[in-house]
Amino acid sequence: MAVIFCGEKTHQIDEKNRIRIPSCFKSDLGAGYVFGKGPNGVIDVLPKETVEKRLSSLQEKLGGEFCDEEIQELLYNYASNFTIASEDSQGRVVLPEDLRTYACINKDVVTIGAIDHLVLMSAEKRKEQQSKQSYSDTLKLLKDKLSVKKDGI
Repeated sequence: MAVIFCGEKTHQIDEKNRIRIPSCFKSDLGAGYVFGKGPNGVIDVLPKETVEKRLSSLQEKLGGEFCDEEIQELLYNYASNFTIASEDSQGRVVLPEDLRTYACINKDVVTIGAIDHLVLMSAEKRKEQQSKQSYSDTLKLLKDKLSVKKDGI
């Protein structure tokens, strides 16, 4: 059965730039996980298997076009944004500086379940998101997007 990540937890980054993945998400991440730049200034946290599937799928779709310079550059840029997480003996992991800067994370971190992966963002960014769109608005937009997709429009 596929893992589904949902829910939200707020926690903090320590003075050594370490976080702990909240326990409610941790067991479903499996033995290894990977950090990557997500869209719009967030950090994606993906089970290692999910990253492997995405990269394999990308390779399959590109077929034998790896000699194409543009495709190679796209692959380098995409793959270089992933970092394998390495926990210490207390379950903490250092957030790399480039990712912290990208996501503007200084102190408070929000971890959000995003169905097949987790998302880390600053508490400020999360508050901003929530102020722009209520849960009712989210449900309506999802319904609209699903009906457009279903109708093929």
